[in-house]
Amino acid sequence: ALCSNASPVDLFTQLGGAADGGGTWIGPHGMPANAMIDPSIAFSGNYTYTVSGVAPCLSDAAVVDVGITPVPDPLVSVTVSDGCVPVMAAFTTDHSGPGNFQWSFGNGDTSTESAPDSIFYQDSGVYDVTLTIDAGNGCSSTTLLTEAVQAFLPPVAAFDALPNQVTTLDPVVFFHNRSVGASAFE
Repeated sequence: ALCSNASPVDLFTQLGGAADGGGTWIGPHGMPANAMIDPSIAFSGNYTYTVSGVAPCLSDAAVVDVGITPVPDPLVSVTVSDGCVPVMAAFTTDHSGPGNFQWSFGNGDTSTESAPDSIFYQDSGVYDVTLTIDAGNGCSSTTLLTEAVQAFLPPVAAFDALPNQVTTLDPVVFFHNRSVGASAFE
């Protein structure tokens, strides 16, 4: 039994003992196969290894039954309420089967809900989010959303005026922009 995201497996190790070399592998659909199978692209079923016998001996065959269980491959989406802190985000996934969910939101918060909402980001920054789903069959997968949430500090509008008091005798005023985090000014 293998998860579809498992490392490649050498079927010779599953035969037990010391199998004679020089045989051939046939996969579940009757097609030639390799002894090394990659569960991400291989099929479930019987893999048969056959060694031809030298007369008067008959050929011999051994069978390895391989079951490959698919891992969840969810599509994850995020809805962000605003770009300036505090930011509230809600997360959803299209995984509809059974399973246990483990979210990590990059801000120290976690959740085991299937679709957590009202996740707050109080500090500015760029946050990666991960979701691990264990489908309950021993196979799990992790999805990483890089830069899923971007929380920015709001701009601060500020300026100085010189002179501090303006009169009709000296009506000229100089303004010095001391705003922080702004990209447009009015």
